[in-house]
Amino acid sequence: MRVRPRSSPVRNGEIATPRSTRSVAPVRQTRMRPYIISLALAVLLMTPTTPAQCETEQLFAPLASAGDSFGQSLDFNGDELVVGSRYSATIFIRQDPGTPLDDTDDVWVVHTNLLGESISDGFGSEVALDGEHLLVGAPFVGGFISAGAAYLFVRYNGGTPGDLTDDTWAEQAKFVPPVTDAVPQFGSAVALDGDRLAVGAPFGNLTSGAPKSGFVQVARRDDDGGTPDDPTADKWSTEALLLPPDGGIFFGAGVHLFGSELLVVGRTAEFVNQVYRFRLDDADTLDDPSDDFWVENGLILAPPGGEPAFGQDIDRDGDRMLIGGNEIVFAYRLDDAGTPTDPLDDQWLSDGFLIPSDGGPTDSFGAAVSLHGGRALVGAWKHVVEVSPTGAAYLFQRDETAADPDSRWKQVLKLISPFGGNAKKFGVAVLLAGDVAFVGESGFFQFLAPQDTSTLGSTWIYAMAEPPWSFIDSALPGVGGMSPCLIGAGSLAPNSDVALVLEDASASSLAAIVLGSDIGNVPFKGGVLVPAPQYIAWVATSRTGDAFVSGRWPSNFPTGFLLCVQAWMLHESGPAGFVASNAVRGDAP
Repeated sequence: MRVRPRSSPVRNGEIATPRSTRSVAPVRQTRMRPYIISLALAVLLMTPTTPAQCETEQLFAPLASAGDSFGQSLDFNGDELVVGSRYSATIFIRQDPGTPLDDTDDVWVVHTNLLGESISDGFGSEVALDGEHLLVGAPFVGGFISAGAAYLFVRYNGGTPGDLTDDTWAEQAKFVPPVTDAVPQFGSAVALDGDRLAVGAPFGNLTSGAPKSGFVQVARRDDDGGTPDDPTADKWSTEALLLPPDGGIFFGAGVHLFGSELLVVGRTAEFVNQVYRFRLDDADTLDDPSDDFWVENGLILAPPGGEPAFGQDIDRDGDRMLIGGNEIVFAYRLDDAGTPTDPLDDQWLSDGFLIPSDGGPTDSFGAAVSLHGGRALVGAWKHVVEVSPTGAAYLFQRDETAADPDSRWKQVLKLISPFGGNAKKFGVAVLLAGDVAFVGESGFFQFLAPQDTSTLGSTWIYAMAEPPWSFIDSALPGVGGMSPCLIGAGSLAPNSDVALVLEDASASSLAAIVLGSDIGNVPFKGGVLVPAPQYIAWVATSRTGDAFVSGRWPSNFPTGFLLCVQAWMLHESGPAGFVASNAVRGDAP
């Protein structure tokens, strides 16, 4: 990623363009002109047959080797990203070149590469990052018996609070299963939230019950020495060992910790997946965690069509939750039963579902889910693109105005790897964080030596339109993959900052920015002109096909004002000599 040259500054509320190519506004020019500064454009790398997607960076393991599967697990915490593989957990930190409104030019650099005790341990198969702590699963520790382990790391402040670059990571604790006479694969699932962590062992057996019944270990952090602001001296101790309450099996195949609620994925003896709910009871002593205990709090059963993969991934954001099923993702909302202070009677109620527009019966859609506000990102790592099962990820937007819950989640974008056949398992892990999306591609191929292809894996970072902006997937790419991508940035609140970036467009040329306060969807030059055009502004691009402008959203525009924008430009690779970006829609709050 590169810092975008400011090739078209804003002057008096409009984009400055060459005098010979001054913009023409056939309709309502005066009213629409201030909107030009409210857009952002970001990177797009794609083939002519793919929908709009804004790739900004591809990350690799710092010590790449064959079979890495780098990108098979992900977690994110502000300006830190951890990417897991079969051998390592790599921590990246974000560096902003000074454009806080534009995340597309942020650079992610390797900070720390953590390695397991052996390359066969599966260290990094699962990762969980929260605050100053990182939990890494290694389910194959112990060789043939695969006892497994989980490693907890803590970040030490380098003496400059707010600056992550001089911080260091060190192991704080190692968790192992209480018994090793079976093959528990302890560390197959990990979760971390605040002062507690959970580790799943789906093949373990702590009782004389069914083989492979599984168990979950929960540990609590204790402030050692009375230094609440210094986590480096804390001690972690086992708080509970949870077993399947109904004689189930593979209990602990997934663990998800959200504050005082723990969700555990397992199966019944009849091999039916279900999600077990546990709730932390503080024993009426809020300030004393030593007497807290976990109690069973019901089940979430697979709706019709959800088997056999129900619970393959789970994410929660506030009172909303997504659970991946069999080529479908189920949405839920939390009902507190009218007793907001008593979480034990809370229930998760069905609130619709998410399905892809072009899904197949073996896509593994729902194997990875991420929920952020009113948007969701879903991975389908076996999805076939053209003739190759390279994988995909789908972005959904929640429509709060839809009366029917089953139609509330609408697909707005499909992401695929820019490298086509070289990509495998794209979407095996996904994360959505504000206007940035992360997609793991653990089967990405690279050439390590002549005549050799090796599976290394990678992780892609995409710029996403962030509310109040949304994508309208309508790009008209040219032959060879040249196609710009449009993203709106800024809250659109009165007098708030907004920005416009154009990248990967035709170099040293002009792009027509078409604006309208309505959706037109008119066929044009082999594509679709999405805005009902009311104003056209010309933006000059740099030698690398980039441009950037910024400004402020006017204070006198009404709430609910709709702005639709799309970029068009002349290019010989287009079907009729034109290429176009996707459109973006902004709704002023």
